[in-house]
Amino acid sequence: MSASRTLAVVFFTGLLSAAAGLVLVGWLAGQCIRWYRISSFEGGSAYFAIMLALGGAIAGFVIGAVCAWRVGSAPGGTFVRGLALALAVDLALVALATGLAYAAADHPPPRAESSAPENQPPTEAQRAEARERREARALAALPADAPLEAWLPFTRVEVAEARRAEVRSRIAARPDLAAELRALALGDDEALAAEALRLVAEMPDAAAAWRDAVRATGPDLIARLRQGIAVSAADDPSYLWAAAISTRFSGWLQAALILRKRFGDDVSAELRTLRDLARQRPDSYVMQRDIARVAEFYGRQ
Repeated sequence: MSASRTLAVVFFTGLLSAAAGLVLVGWLAGQCIRWYRISSFEGGSAYFAIMLALGGAIAGFVIGAVCAWRVGSAPGGTFVRGLALALAVDLALVALATGLAYAAADHPPPRAESSAPENQPPTEAQRAEARERREARALAALPADAPLEAWLPFTRVEVAEARRAEVRSRIAARPDLAAELRALALGDDEALAAEALRLVAEMPDAAAAWRDAVRATGPDLIARLRQGIAVSAADDPSYLWAAAISTRFSGWLQAALILRKRFGDDVSAELRTLRDLARQRPDSYVMQRDIARVAEFYGRQ
């Protein structure tokens, strides 16, 4: 074989071996990314795979060239024999590197076989059962003389009806229910006041206990609204005062309408006053839509 032909065979064998090294080491790089949990942040895993694959291509070219030169120099050496030797060396080296890399990696312990699917979210029935257990434990731990506000969470719509009925009967039997309701309705916590007032819809047989609280809440709500409309948008750009009054108004109105239907209690004067005050703040959507409009509607009935 002439020198020029030998060099051509060496070069061509090196290219084929380099291609094999690129593919084999690229595959090994992908395995190492998984075994060693190499992060892809800012392309870290991609750079790792590219650089390792390029190194494999360079090593493959060197291996192919050396193998082709040695085989070509020997008697009876052919291109096929040189290429076969180069590919065999490539495969052997990658297999060895794969074994060493796998052995050095930190692998999680094998998990026991289980017929139940992993990471399965709880079903609606399981969530309801867990909620039922939590409610039962919380209610059992509640002392009989606990304040009224401690019982209110068990009257909400998400609580099972049987438990809500039990709690309503306990609330109705409280000796100072009217005074407790008045204290909550006139308190500074608007959400608690609204929740206590709305409870009259759930307990029509005990509606009389709400009459004093509702009668006292009307003037109190008007006084709070007078203070609220005096707050400038610069002082309260989020209009938190309007949201607080709207919450209290919603609970009071629901209770007042029930008592008007049951006992004939008239709250039209309070509704007109609330309407007129709310109209003084046209810049507040809550005042116009949630109070002025609603008070106007029910005040005409």
